[in-house]
Parts: sequence; C-alpha cells; structure tokens
Amino acid sequence: MSRWRTWLVTFAFVLFFACLIMRLYVIQISSPRSLSVFTHNQTVDLVERAHQTQTKEVIIDSGRGKILDRNGEALAGELDTHLLIFPHTQEQINVQREKIRQLAATLSYSEEKLIQILSTVKKPYILSSEEEKELVLSSEQVLEIEKLALSGIEVVQSDHRLAYHQIGKHILGQLRHYPALVTKLYPEEVKQGQISIDSLVGVSGLEYTFDSFLHGSNENILHYTTDANGTRMNGIQIKVSQNVTHTNREPLTIKTTLDKDIQFRVEEAMRNEKVLKGVAVVQEIKSGNIVAIASYPTEQTIDTPLRHGALTDEIPGSIFKMVVAAAALNEGVVKPDTKFRCDGNLDGALNKHEHHGDLTFKTAFAKSCNVVLGTVAKQIGAEKLEAYAKRFGLAQPIMWQGQVKVAGYWAENEDFSQIERSQEEPGIIFSETGKENIERGDQNSLARTGIGQQDVQMTPLQASNMVTALFHQGKAPQPRLVTEILDEEGKVRFAFKPQNISGAKVLKADTISNLKKMMRMVVTDGTATPLRSATWSLAGKTGTAQREKEADGTRHVNRWIIGYGPTQAPQYAMSIVLLDVEDANDPRGLRIFQSVFDRLAELEKKNKENKSATKNK
Repeated sequence: MSRWRTWLVTFAFVLFFACLIMRLYVIQISSPRSLSVFTHNQTVDLVERAHQTQTKEVIIDSGRGKILDRNGEALAGELDTHLLIFPHTQEQINVQREKIRQLAATLSYSEEKLIQILSTVKKPYILSSEEEKELVLSSEQVLEIEKLALSGIEVVQSDHRLAYHQIGKHILGQLRHYPALVTKLYPEEVKQGQISIDSLVGVSGLEYTFDSFLHGSNENILHYTTDANGTRMNGIQIKVSQNVTHTNREPLTIKTTLDKDIQFRVEEAMRNEKVLKGVAVVQEIKSGNIVAIASYPTEQTIDTPLRHGALTDEIPGSIFKMVVAAAALNEGVVKPDTKFRCDGNLDGALNKHEHHGDLTFKTAFAKSCNVVLGTVAKQIGAEKLEAYAKRFGLAQPIMWQGQVKVAGYWAENEDFSQIERSQEEPGIIFSETGKENIERGDQNSLARTGIGQQDVQMTPLQASNMVTALFHQGKAPQPRLVTEILDEEGKVRFAFKPQNISGAKVLKADTISNLKKMMRMVVTDGTATPLRSATWSLAGKTGTAQREKEADGTRHVNRWIIGYGPTQAPQYAMSIVLLDVEDANDPRGLRIFQSVFDRLAELEKKNKENKSATKNK
C-alpha cells in the first residue's frame, strides 16, 4: 500500500511539472503574442504588455508655441541644447562617481549638489544651472559630456518645459497628456485630424488659458526602459520619435509682462529666506503689468496642477487699513492730523492691543493702531467701506478680461481671461452672516473688519494692485500677464490693451497724496523701519493677520508687507505675504521686500549707464 502511494504521489508531481513546463513553453516560445486568458475568454500579447510596462516616455520638445518675457527672452519654448537627467539609485551613483565628478566640473557645478539632485529627482528633468537658471550647453560642453558616456544622463534638444527649476513655473503652468480635455477643447479639430488627442495640453496657468494659441502638433518623444521599480535600465539604448499631426494650425507665441531677471531675483530672495509657504508680486506702476509673481511651495503632482498663491485669497490683517484710510480721508471722516486716544481697548471687543496713548490718525496708520483704525471703520460704515474696497479691486476677480479675436484660434464673441476665472479667487469683505450681524448693530464685527480680520480676505495680486491704483488716480487697473500674441515671424496677431476694473472711480488728489505720505511714515517712523536702509526710498504698509487656531491651541499668522518705490519717482508696487508662520514678528518679509527693491534699483542704475554709454558712442 505504501509503495502504491509513493508511485501515485511521484506520478502527480511529474504530471504537474510537465504541465508547468508546457505552459512556460507556450508563454516564452510558442505563443507569447496570443496567450489565452481563460477567465476572460480573450488573448493577451505578453511581449507588447511587457514592453508597455517597462517602456516610458518623456516629451523633450512639446512642439508648442514660445512664451517670452517682456524683453523678448524665452521663458519656455525656445529649442536649445540641454541636459536630461534621470533618477539615480545610490548604486548607480557609486559606480559612476568619478564620471559624475567630471560632469560637475564641466557644468561648473558642485559635485555634492549634482549628486543631491540626481538622487532626489523622481522623474526625468532638464537640469538647471546651480544658480537655478536655464542651463544651455555649449558645443564644447556637449563634447566633454559625450566622452564621459554617463548612464542616465542624455544631451537633448529641448524646449525647456521640463526644467528641474523652471522660472515662474506656477504662473507658466503645467502640461499633461489629457485626451479627454483635448477632445473637449478642440472637438472639431480632433474630428478633422488637425489636433491629436495624444498631444500635450495645458492644465494650469498660462499654458492652460492660452492653450488655443500655444497648442502644438509635432512632439519629440524620448523613449526609455525601466526595471520593475521604475528605475531606468542601464545599457539599453534610448529612442527618440516624433508625434506628427499634419495641420495648417501652427502654434503662436505669447509675449508676457514678466521680466525674467526680476522673476529670478524674487524667487531667489524667497529661497534664500527659506520661505516654505508664501507669495510675492511685483507690478510695474505705470502700466499695471505684472513683472514678477512667485509662489511657494512649488511642489506639484500629476493629478494636482499647480495653483498660484497670488490668486488665492488670504486673511490680510492690517494692510486692509489702507482701504479704511482711503475711505476715511476721501469722505472727510478724518484728516491726517485728527487726534485720537488709544488705550488698547476697542469697546471691549478688541482689548488685547498695544496701548499707543494720544496720537494722530497718520501716526496711528504708521504704527498700525488697531483701536484707531477699528474706530474709524465704524464711523465710515459697512456699506461705504465695502464700496471703497471694491473701488480698489477687492472682492472680485481683477485679471485682464475682454474680447479677443485671432482668426483660426479664438472666436471674437467669446469672453477671454488671461487667467482662468476658476483659478482666481475673488476675495471677500463681508460674509452674508457678517452683514446681518452688522445690520443688527454688531459694531464690533465692523471694527474687526476695519483691521483686516473678521471675514476679510484678499489675494496677494489684489494687494499689490491696490497700491498701483494710487498712481492711477485711485482707479485700479486690470493687471496683465500677456501683452501680445505673435506669429512665427514676430507679427502681432493681437494686443491686449490696458483697461481698468469695472466700477473704478477717481479718488481726491489730496486723499492720494496723504495716503502716500502715510505709507512713507510706515517706513520712517512706523512698523517697517528696517526698510530705511534700502537703496531706494520706500513706502509701505505692514500687516499681521491672525489665522484660525491650530489643533494644539496655537494661532499662526500671515505676515504681509505691501508698498512701492522709489518714493520720488515710483516705478514698482509690491506685495509679499508669508503664510501660516508662528512668529508674529517674522522679519523675512521685510528682508525679501528690501532685497527685491535693491535689485530693482541696481537694474535701473545699469539701464541708465547703458543708455548713457550708447548715447555717447
């Protein structure tokens, strides 16, 4: 009996392994491209499935139109020689350590910094310079890099839309393969074969709102092979292919208002101060154009496009006192020298504020006295206060919006906004509940509104534009990010003309003059005295806005500074906010403000010297 059981078990094992070998033969040799899947009554091409699983692609040239700064320098879309880097494991770095050291020397990089980037990137990127500017390779550098024959490092022709550190990437926006969106945006073009559903499409920022003009059809795609962990496999040749759609619809170029150098300096200043969450906006006062707009954090995911912090409303705190002051002066409620008494108590509602004693209205503004400004807000009244806020462009979207016509790209009867309205929050002065409470006699809510708390919220862009409005007789402009749409020969296809926000009204000349003087007092004798050391004479208004309490009972703040310079001949307005910080006296915002304005002063000096040198030739 025992012998028969042994033979039976042995026969079962032999039969099992015979079947297994036959199955492996079918999978590997006989029918790898037509394997039957019995449970689904279908066949599977295993070779193709393995290829799809292990082969990845990266778009090195999107074929889209260029995005230029105000001086005609490319922010994206200029085809140049760049270095494409892939994620490296520590083992890959160790094997190529000497070659990486030589690469770092060739690129004027520190070896430590280059290794840090190679080991931390999660996907292929175009390498930026160590200063985080565009890194365009010279022919000599290309030869040196090719001699090194590094694995995971490729010299490519790219349009710089895949940069590891792309200047202004929040506002330029993000691209994705999104067939459903392409079909939604271009149903007729897709049907006629004018646009491929597999082409890249903008999903945020300027890439999204101007996609109709920028959309390309000829993409250069780099294919590479990965292992099971998604790491690029060494020794397997990469391939470059082109996704071509035959169309007469060539991509156009957009000329932005951004200044590449100023944008870089703003981002650099914020990085140097280790800002984790914050926003900075710089506007040219004469035109209202945005010359720099930076937002942190800069992380993005495939499924969550970047949303620009400058277009997100936040609690403003005391910078809202500028609206209170404008309304009070313009309505004759106060004069700069009107006297007040601050005992730190505002009708028992705001009783934990600094005791300033006797002071004038202008001094109260300079020292950001909550008691005085809260009292004045009650004297103005909710209706007028909200009306003046809206005159300054608050509680509404303010980006340029209007009629655009570019034959073959945009229909004239369609309303166009330079930033998608869903990406720009309007802000608020009074909630419906807040209005009802004030109507029932809750004056303390009105006082809290007057110091930029309660329901008040505004975007950093609205904050800088509020300052710019002072130099347009109080009429707030609609900020522009783009001035022109150009064809490939540089011919203007459409120009975005300057325009004001709806309902903009002129302020009295003496109101504007007094506001400017009071903002200057903030720097000379108020809450922004560190700015007295700036190259230019500056003026501003600070704010510290209390946020909701954290779970542990602590309360973080938003630290604001808005202002302009130079005071003698104002050229730029600026707003900075550090969000969700613990220290109510955090000085970094003031340091960034001064750093940027000092750079602007330096640029202005160089421009004058260049003009003088040219004139004397």
